[in-house]
Amino acid sequence: MASTHASKIAASKARGNELKILVQRRDTIIASKNEQYAIELKSLTEKVALVATRDLTIKKIEAELAKSRSLMKQLLEGTARLKRERDDQRTEMANLASQIDVLDRQAAEAESENKKALFKLEEISELEDEQQVETNNIYIGKIEAQRGIIDFLAARLGVEIVEIETEAEEAEAGL
Repeated sequence: MASTHASKIAASKARGNELKILVQRRDTIIASKNEQYAIELKSLTEKVALVATRDLTIKKIEAELAKSRSLMKQLLEGTARLKRERDDQRTEMANLASQIDVLDRQAAEAESENKKALFKLEEISELEDEQQVETNNIYIGKIEAQRGIIDFLAARLGVEIVEIETEAEEAEAGL
């Protein structure tokens, strides 16, 4: 019986040792799994942080794109406004050129009238009628006054044309 009891104790110790080994294996497997889970959790945390950073970067890029679109819209509006102003200036320059042509024709007509008047003056100067000479002098005075006015207007238009051309060049240089 003692040997049966000793064999039961030995079997029980062997079983206890087997259980200890199984518990140690289980603990080792659990520790290994916990380590794997910790590594996976760290990896997932890093991935979440990367996704959050990427989302933040995307939002920043979208904000910058919105600003860029706004600036582009302002630039296009400014360019269109400058083009309209340039077209208006060109129209104004064309109108002034037309006015200059009219004034040139008027100046040519006045010059022709001056020549006619001078010719008439020469004819009249031969006459001894003082009243006729006075009338011619008045006519010549009017012509000279017209010529002075025409010269003044032509000079003023010349100055305005130079100013408009300068503004147009500055506007085109600004584009």
